Amino acid sequence: MKVADSKPIPEVKTDMSLILGFLLDKYIKHLQDVGVNKAGKQTIIVLTDGKWEHNKASEVIKDFVNEWQGLDRNNIQSRSMGIQIVQFGDDPEATLRLGYLDNELQFEREGPRILLTQ
Repeated sequence: MKVADSKPIPEVKTDMSLILGFLLDKYIKHLQDVGVNKAGKQTIIVLTDGKWEHNKASEVIKDFVNEWQGLDRNNIQSRSMGIQIVQFGDDPEATLRLGYLDNELQFEREGPRILLTQ
């Protein structure tokens, strides 16, 4: 398929909670396996229109922060994990959702800021 032929398929939806949950769980397991002081920094870059089905991404991120905080924090590098979300398109509801993840989620509980949206 050529890039010019690429088009969204309306019946195919993205479940970001599933995708982020898989990646964040894998990173926690990696930290536990190699030791938090030996793991390299990790950044997840998400290119999205922000129109997600089953929007439970904030719960997945909260769960990750809870697990991350349970590890030996003295041996974890500052900003060892980051999620950067880049929005394309201008859907107002999607922009609000991504703005919440970027600006509000960090204040709902103590913990590191791991998410940045653009």
